[in-house]
Amino acid sequence: GVHIILVIGAIKELRWIPGRVSRLQLEGAILMLISTIARWIVFDPIIGVDRLRSYEWSWWFARGETGLYLVGIILFCLGFFLSRRPRPGLKPWDASIKRRVLITFILALGLVILTWFRIQAPWFDTAWGWYRIIFGIALYSFAIGYLKQERNPSAPPPETDPII
Repeated sequence: GVHIILVIGAIKELRWIPGRVSRLQLEGAILMLISTIARWIVFDPIIGVDRLRSYEWSWWFARGETGLYLVGIILFCLGFFLSRRPRPGLKPWDASIKRRVLITFILALGLVILTWFRIQAPWFDTAWGWYRIIFGIALYSFAIGYLKQERNPSAPPPETDPII
């Protein structure tokens, strides 16, 4: 869910401001999405190839997938950090308090539901660890803001350095 939102936002960013930095964000978002899908295909408790994680390659696959996910996070964050450097024409994000309160409420509700499942339903297992699920829930507020940031197609994009 959240990774698809990041990929769509990165595609919009790349179409609005073509360049290496925007492409870096897209590559990072795609790596996070691919690693999440790969882990789901292999370790899902219902349809996974290695549901019990008993094959010889399971340990190595889990480490490699986690590494790929972390590389995706690093690429996306680096591209986002470099794209938000101060320059003329760059508008700040909308700082609506209602949106923040609503997103915080949704995240807290999701965390309560996950905690309830963890305590009441120990059989509820996922291909990803609880840390990845909580990180994904926390990432929703950023992903929604990233997807909804203002990109006016009629206005020229902000000035970018041709080297970047």
